[in-house]
Amino acid sequence: MRRRFLILVLCALPVAIASQGANTVRVGRGAIAGRVVSDETAPQPIRRVAVALKGGEGADRSTTTTDDGRFSFRDLPAGRYTLTARKAAYIETAYGATKPGGTGSAIAITSEEHVELTLRLTRGGVLAGTITNLAQEPLSEVLINALSVRTSGDLKGIGDTVKTDDRGMYRIFGLPPGDYVLRATMPTLDDGHRVEQPAPAEIDATLRAL
Repeated sequence: MRRRFLILVLCALPVAIASQGANTVRVGRGAIAGRVVSDETAPQPIRRVAVALKGGEGADRSTTTTDDGRFSFRDLPAGRYTLTARKAAYIETAYGATKPGGTGSAIAITSEEHVELTLRLTRGGVLAGTITNLAQEPLSEVLINALSVRTSGDLKGIGDTVKTDDRGMYRIFGLPPGDYVLRATMPTLDDGHRVEQPAPAEIDATLRAL
């Protein structure tokens, strides 16, 4: 008696599975590219500038300029995007802003459009000084913030927080023109308590009480 065998061959076929509610990034063929240069009579390319692109229906992206100041974002879907450039010692600038540090404008592109543009960066002002105690001894590791004084009287933090060095010195770069208030915060101890320097009036009142 002859036996017959049935052989089953299973083939793995690629299947695309779309999950409900998953975040998908659209990809197009649009591009935004250009150069970052200095805001001078004879503009010079600026390298190692952090350029950030936001908007559209794709994920936010960032890149760094090359030695000749160039950058590019490719495979962009159609949409409206904002572009900002930032580097230490320069004022953070948004494309389309009418003044350094001002609000920029959106860049609208189609799915296959290539946009070439130029960003100009302006060197910012510098605030520098020394923090000491009443005995004129330098204080290190003190946190310094520059607060911009608005026309409404409100204060807004500008730039990064810096620390004083072992000589009590600090420098804050890239500040746009304006009026500023400096805020100094003493570091905290290991037990969570903050070291505070009393004001001269408080010291005088304490001495009078004694």
